[in-house]
Amino acid sequence: AFVRRGSIRFTETGPGVVAANYRPTGVGQSMLLSALWPGLGQVRQGSVGRARIWNGLLLGTAYFWAQAQRQVYKAESSVKYHEKTSSPSDANYYETLAGLEADVDEQKAVARTAAYMALGLWVYNIADAAFVTRRATADSGDMVRNDEEPSSWSLTPGLVGQNAGLVFDLKF
Repeated sequence: AFVRRGSIRFTETGPGVVAANYRPTGVGQSMLLSALWPGLGQVRQGSVGRARIWNGLLLGTAYFWAQAQRQVYKAESSVKYHEKTSSPSDANYYETLAGLEADVDEQKAVARTAAYMALGLWVYNIADAAFVTRRATADSGDMVRNDEEPSSWSLTPGLVGQNAGLVFDLKF
């Protein structure tokens, strides 16, 4: 049996005995994974909850940007429709046209803001992957030293509370 939790890999070496090995992931690898897809570097380190948050934030921002782009298209369509159906000799033609063009500019500003938000979140997601990797590497400093002795980690059957379970045994 093989189970992976972040950078720690648990392997069953015998009946009832499980060995834990730490294989660190480089900061660059986590950052590259998060650059490819938001949260992938966090998943590589075992932070699935953080990855879900990043996915939700960036997908929500992408949806917000798509809706803003749709509003830009609608505002531009209104300007084109006004230009086709009205003539410059009509009363308030230029005032209405100026108002419609101002709406287009406002909607473009909203779309740009959404794009900047997505870009900022994406860059911070990459930095967060590096932070998660560094924290996981720092927290596992003792584990790296214990990997030198294969018998230093074991899970053995035992009683936990009133139920049968596994006891984690770490020898120093």
